Amino acid sequence: MEMIGDHPETPPGCVVLAVKNAYYFIDPMKDYISVKTIHMRTENGNRRKIMESSFTEFSHLSNGQWYPQERHMIIYEEPLSQRWPHHEVSENISFKLLSEVEFPSDVFDIAILLEGATVETY
Repeated sequence: MEMIGDHPETPPGCVVLAVKNAYYFIDPMKDYISVKTIHMRTENGNRRKIMESSFTEFSHLSNGQWYPQERHMIIYEEPLSQRWPHHEVSENISFKLLSEVEFPSDVFDIAILLEGATVETY
């Protein structure tokens, strides 16, 4: 992972992390959430976009964490192929924080999960 400073599609106030064939545009003012991602493919020495997703309409959960209310994706066409026709998808995102009754804090407690478990070998 490498932080880069001069990607032409960087949204205002964001930093860019490059990981192999992807760029993640991180917003420090929104708890370092990724607001945009670009996936690339390298073929015959040429790099091109294969998918781009952007998150928008940010709001706060009751505990103060940021979350996006909308996601927009663009999937780019594969050259010489119809495997990935160019198309766009938009969707709304909604969250509901679960109460302690709906999602107990110990739901992933390893001691509870392994209670009564046995080890068998074959």
